[in-house]
Formats: sequence, C-alpha cells, structure tokens
Amino acid sequence: MKNKKATMKDVAELAGVSVSSVSHVINKTRRVEDETKREILNAINNLKYTPNLFARSLKGKGTKLLGVIIADIRDSFFAEVVKSIEFSALENGYNVILCDSENKWEKERVYLDTFIAHQLDGIIYAAADINKVHTDLAASNIPFVQIDRKIKAYDADFVGIDNVSSSCEATEKLIEQGCRQIGYIGFSNHVYTSKDRLKGWKDALTAHAIYQETLEFQLPYHDTGSDGNLEKYFSDHLQIDGLICCNNNCCYEAILEIEKTGKKIPNDVKIVTYDDTKWFDFLKYPISVIVQPTEAIGRISVECVVERIDNRSDRIRKEIVLSTEYIQRK
Repeated sequence: MKNKKATMKDVAELAGVSVSSVSHVINKTRRVEDETKREILNAINNLKYTPNLFARSLKGKGTKLLGVIIADIRDSFFAEVVKSIEFSALENGYNVILCDSENKWEKERVYLDTFIAHQLDGIIYAAADINKVHTDLAASNIPFVQIDRKIKAYDADFVGIDNVSSSCEATEKLIEQGCRQIGYIGFSNHVYTSKDRLKGWKDALTAHAIYQETLEFQLPYHDTGSDGNLEKYFSDHLQIDGLICCNNNCCYEAILEIEKTGKKIPNDVKIVTYDDTKWFDFLKYPISVIVQPTEAIGRISVECVVERIDNRSDRIRKEIVLSTEYIQRK
C-alpha cells in the first residue's frame, strides 16, 4: 500500500505554523521570519512534500481565479447562484474553481486550506456551520465574500436575504388564511439560514400568542426520511394546519409524510417553502414560496470580491441584504 501523500496542512502541523505561512514560503508571496521558514523547509523535507502544481500553473499563466464553496450543489438555490457566479466571473475576467462542502465543516476547511495555500485571487463561500471560524482565512490577505450564510466573526462582505423577516412574513400569511397550528421544518441551528428562518416563524407566532415549541422539527441536512422521525412528528401533531419549510428539500420530505396521514394539501395543511421550482406549477398541491434573488446574489457577490481584489485597503464591511418575493398559490 502506498503511503498517503503529504499535504500542505501536514507540513503546517509538523512545523507548528499556519497553512498560509507554508504557502508564503512555497509561493514566495510574503516574507516569513527566518526561523519559521527553516521549520517549514525542514517539515517539507521530512515529509517529502511536493506541491500540487495545478492552481500554481494557472496562476503562472496569468489566469485569475475565484474559489467558490457552496453547501450543496443538489440544492436548486445553490445551483442557480453558482450559475450566476460563473457568468459574472467570466464577464470580469475570472475563472471559477467550484467546491461542494456537502454542508460539512471538515470538507469546507480542506477546500479553504487549498484556496489559501494556492493564493487564489478571491473566495466566495457559504459557511456550513456558523460556529466554525477558519482562522487562516481570517488572517489571510485573500479577499472573500460570504453568501447566503453569515459568520459574524469574519470581517468580510455578506450577500443574502433577511431570513428572519421573510419567514415572519410567510408565517403571517398563513395566519391570515386561518392557520393556528403552524409547524416549522428546518435544519440544525448551526445552519445560519435555518436558525434565522426558525426565529422569524417563532416571532410571528409569539406575536399572536400561538407559538408551540413542539411544532419545530429539525432534519439532518442530507435527510431522506429521517429514520421515521418526521413521520412520527406528523402523526403526533395531526392538529398542524400550516407549515413553513426551510427549503424545497424539506418541503418534499414533508409532503411525503403528510400524505401518509391522509390529510389534504392545502385544505387541511397549507405549506410555504423557500425557493421556487418550475415543477411547483404542475404539482397537484399548490405550494406557496418565498423566492430568493439567486441571480442577484451570485452577480453581486462577484462584484464585491472583485472590488475587494482591486481595492484591498477598503476594509469597511458591506452587508448587502436583498429583497425576496412571495408567491401565493391558491
């Protein structure tokens, strides 16, 4: 069996330094203290580390690169945002390296390490976990923009929507239609969007004195059935007459389980979900949606990171919150 090839992260750990310091020594992008440099070179020699030359060769040809990390390429929201990012990047003279973290911090960290190590021009990414800060990214000189999900500890631009107010508005719509037992299906509160959408749902119900904590349900991010837990949720809460879904994957799972209870949509249960799809118009169920401006999120995130690349001295953080559209289906 072949030995595992050493990575830049391995070098950094052996030398007791950051990945960015190793990158600066290898790529000669910044002066590193002599003692630190010696430790890094010794670690490189001991591990017999050889750099991956792909990104370096592209940079050597003058290619401008943006690294993009999204949480789930299978999610229609991210697919549309990535399409917009790619189009806008090409218009601005940049190529895109796309990575899918599958909403896992461990994968996200590896991708960020790689981007930092190869000193990409800029980074656009949606964080998997609001509690995980990549210290090397925060300390690096690479401009980056957060999309959809925000880690407040970063001194970085953010492009997304107001998840709290949009969820609150959707819940108010259900209340106006006579719903009083309104559930919420989302993900862990480590996911920024789900945490804020949960808050909007809770705020609206609390304002009308009809909030019930037991009507909240958290799905694993890549769930397909949740081992029967979602089925039990609906069988235990047959009184539910309205439902807010964090995204259309949650909505799909919810519809499957509601059907099993024999309840009808929308006569018995009215549903609102985030992110529209062209197939919703052809479903036998009318699903109302909160539509996010995916084209604008992708385009503006590229504009922000390019502006940062061109003017690194401007450190005032921008928070660009875009409007959503509510589509009521009868």
